[in-house]
Amino acid sequence: MLAGRFLWNCRRVCVRSFASSLKDISIKGFFEAKTYAVIGASTKPGTLGHTICENYVRTYKGEAFFVNPKGGELFGKPIYKSVLDVPGEIEAAAVVVSVKFALQSAEECMKKGAKYLIMIPGGFKESKTEDGIKKQEELVKLAHKCNCRILGPNCMGVYDPNHSPTLIPLSSPDCPSRASAPSAFSLRAARSRLRSSTSSQAATRTAGSRSSSPSATPATSTSWTSSPTTPTSPPSSRPGPISRASATRPLSCAKLGSSPRKSRFCSSRPTAALRAPRPPRRTPRPSPPTTPSATSCCRTWGVPGEAGNAQAGVIRCDVWRDLFNIGRLIRSQPLPRGRRVGVVTNVAGMGTMIADAATLFQMKLPAFSTQTLSAFSTRFPRFLPYSNPLDLAGKLNLAGLMEAASEAMKDANMDVIVLGLEPNSIEHGDPAEMAKQLADRFGPGKTEKPFLVVEFGGTQEFDRTLRMALKERGIAIYSGPEEALRGLGKLMKYAEFRDQQSPTDETYASVDFPAVKSLFRKVQKSGRKVLTEVEGYEVLCHCGIQTPAHAVVTSGTSAGDFAAKLFSRGVRSVVAKVVSPDILHKTDVGGVSLNLESEEAVSREVARLHAKFSAQGIEYHGIMVSEMVPKGLEMMIGANRDAAFGPLTVAGAGGVFVELLKDVAFNMCPVSIEEAKRSLCHLKYREMMEGKLGLPPLNQGLFARSVSAVSCLMKECPEIKELDINPLIQMKDGNLTAVDSVIKLEWSVCWKQRKTGNNTRKRRCAPR
Repeated sequence: MLAGRFLWNCRRVCVRSFASSLKDISIKGFFEAKTYAVIGASTKPGTLGHTICENYVRTYKGEAFFVNPKGGELFGKPIYKSVLDVPGEIEAAAVVVSVKFALQSAEECMKKGAKYLIMIPGGFKESKTEDGIKKQEELVKLAHKCNCRILGPNCMGVYDPNHSPTLIPLSSPDCPSRASAPSAFSLRAARSRLRSSTSSQAATRTAGSRSSSPSATPATSTSWTSSPTTPTSPPSSRPGPISRASATRPLSCAKLGSSPRKSRFCSSRPTAALRAPRPPRRTPRPSPPTTPSATSCCRTWGVPGEAGNAQAGVIRCDVWRDLFNIGRLIRSQPLPRGRRVGVVTNVAGMGTMIADAATLFQMKLPAFSTQTLSAFSTRFPRFLPYSNPLDLAGKLNLAGLMEAASEAMKDANMDVIVLGLEPNSIEHGDPAEMAKQLADRFGPGKTEKPFLVVEFGGTQEFDRTLRMALKERGIAIYSGPEEALRGLGKLMKYAEFRDQQSPTDETYASVDFPAVKSLFRKVQKSGRKVLTEVEGYEVLCHCGIQTPAHAVVTSGTSAGDFAAKLFSRGVRSVVAKVVSPDILHKTDVGGVSLNLESEEAVSREVARLHAKFSAQGIEYHGIMVSEMVPKGLEMMIGANRDAAFGPLTVAGAGGVFVELLKDVAFNMCPVSIEEAKRSLCHLKYREMMEGKLGLPPLNQGLFARSVSAVSCLMKECPEIKELDINPLIQMKDGNLTAVDSVIKLEWSVCWKQRKTGNNTRKRRCAPR
């Protein structure tokens, strides 16, 4: 959808700015226009202008007009010398001329009434030349002036087999029927040629693509992220995966999972992403020799893209083949209900290979139930080991193998059945008839559980024919156990995501935002960008995060009086720290005194620190006296702003374990309490969090609430650049106390609020 906000990033000045005047114009017009004009039609076969015109004649149901200054006739239609000569108005146009004449042609099309324009030629902004950038800016201004949606430039058009023109053939010449057959596979690609080649691959693998999809390239007003919701897939297309073959705009992709509405899209349609966002390939900048900060995780070894994928429920395809393997399984079989796999094979040894692959991808192989074992012993020889995997070695016919798989399918202990098939080990027959028997028993819609075939055949004619016949009948067949179970494992993870309850507004932590913003305004007036530790404690208190009892004093007498109150509450020792925004690392300059166990010691140390730092010409606020938090389970919470994904939170083991274990959980802001708690399940540190190593078990509910509070703070307070809470210590009573915190602000980004009705929208604007 055409963005209606202006993003300004001071560190990376890469701005995509589109006015909001076109956002209400649906892109459905690209698919439903009654009249199309092709600017740059050619009578020479093999040229782009000729191919596009041929596609219009072959697939377009509306009225098409061909335009070329040379005139003539093409496919029985006249070629007009100018689009202005076309009788009547046109709704849409496709420009195929060179970039030199593209702007003039686009302007003439808009004068003729075109509201949808497809710009095929390249040489605009993507060329990274001054002339190309200028031409695209002029094209954008022209589009806003005439209220015209533009697809491109440098694109390959649109594709919808139902009722719109196919500008570029998206199927292989040798298999046009497969490409046009209904399928569950819908494709979105950030590069049009990648979209075309991916669709051709899907057709040759009998997992053809069939859905409305615009080509997406350096977008002028329409990007590939407009496509998942508008237009919807055609009714003839079965619900299935929308595969984003390339995610070059990760922020747009990640926004699918950044709100409670995430399940509306990804829960209804599995979404697979090839070339999903990965960690940047650059050398991390060195950190100062102090306690590791939580936000350094985001800069060095963090993978914020995983957080976006996890929250959005996106199925990440690590290799090219995963895209089609997952699509083939969804096309023919239901989603798995669990991770319990039953294996039936007809050759000894294959079951072990499949079982090893299942274990590799975190699946379980439970034993068959008593009823299933009884059925096996009645039908098959008693000397066979009836275990999972079940190896039915020998010259067993196909009927017996299918009966064993059917009995396993009925077993309540199994969620998925995998059939290991070696065609040469069964009685040969007609391969087409064998495929028909398997499809009639386990084909699409025949079972309530997923059924996979791992085929161990060779290259003989019988093997190839059987393999192709099974694919054409919709059987999910794979050439190896790893290939099959890797895709199955990803679908299991997606099924678990879909079964999770979507978060509601009540699941987010409450934060006193007015009080926090009031404090930030005071800091801004003082010209500072870093909060003192006392101010950081105040912010955390507004977030509902407990901090040590503390007070800021400027004399030894006041410090002794406050220490006496702490000792009367049972506090064993206190700590004294200098408070100054000019001193970030207090220990390095001798600004910290620990383990003060008497009023006299507190008074003496505070007087010494006050005399030392008050005369150094720094911005001195005083000495903070606070209780020393006893040792306990150390955790940490941090937050940072990523250039691509926006605000992120990171949570995990605290103290020095941040850098030693490199084991943290990322979440996009805002994150609900439930999502924050679920993200902790994947940490390697979880055994320590469960209290197995002598430490108190982590209060995961309270910790998740703290993570949610920090995420909400980062979302609503864009002036926060970085936030670190390390360590966050949990005591034996289950309470969490933030011992140390660092909050950095960024005033170069100002925010304005704009109210529209009952909603309040925020946008960044560049400082003047």
